[in-house]
Amino acid sequence: MSTSTKLQLLAIVPALAIGVIFELFLGHRHDYTGHYGAGYGASLVLGSLWMRWRNDRNCSLEDHRWIVGVVLLCIAAGFVTESTIFRFARFDWIDFCSQSLGAVLAGVVLVGWHSRRTDNELISAGLVVGVILLGVGASYAVG
Repeated sequence: MSTSTKLQLLAIVPALAIGVIFELFLGHRHDYTGHYGAGYGASLVLGSLWMRWRNDRNCSLEDHRWIVGVVLLCIAAGFVTESTIFRFARFDWIDFCSQSLGAVLAGVVLVGWHSRRTDNELISAGLVVGVILLGVGASYAVG
């Protein structure tokens, strides 16, 4: 198995495993799984875009601190959306925590990718995985 394939699995397998755990234990509330998936997907997309931009600009990729910024930005965006767009009845802290957990776990994946000097092909695969998880998560969160 190639390194690129292993790194792609690093993005997909944990996301799906935790999504299955959410469904097994909180299946009566699919929106929790949806918020988790949306937080994971959005963070993976934003982090992949940032890595792609930095690779294309030949910036130094030695610093991991930018990943914390990406994760915090996604958590803040989740707070804003939960407070405005998804505020049908009241702010749901469990929804917010679920999407924050997804963002943090995507940050862990980004650290794994970043420490191995990923190529643009893997980053593009991360974008695809992130968009799919964001879309599926959003449909579960709203539906």
